Amino acid sequence: MTGRVLVGMSIREVNAIRELEAAAAGADARLAFLQNAEPALSTVLTELADRGVTRIEWLGVCFGRWPPACRGCDGSPRTGGASAAPRHRMS
Repeated sequence: MTGRVLVGMSIREVNAIRELEAAAAGADARLAFLQNAEPALSTVLTELADRGVTRIEWLGVCFGRWPPACRGCDGSPRTGGASAAPRHRMS
């Protein structure tokens, strides 16, 4: 079973929680944050695992500079512009 998680990566996304809740609902995804807000990513991943989810589709969102984990070797976003989200699958 596959689960989707929309991940807010910085404090900017925490400040836009209502917008992200709507985006997550529209994408049939769970909302989680890396820092400064609940639900924490670790909590959401634990809940999904408890429900039997074995694959995760990541929907990252960043309203500011891309965090280092989402940058290519040249420092540019791996895909799209500042509001685009890289998608990664994890098995």
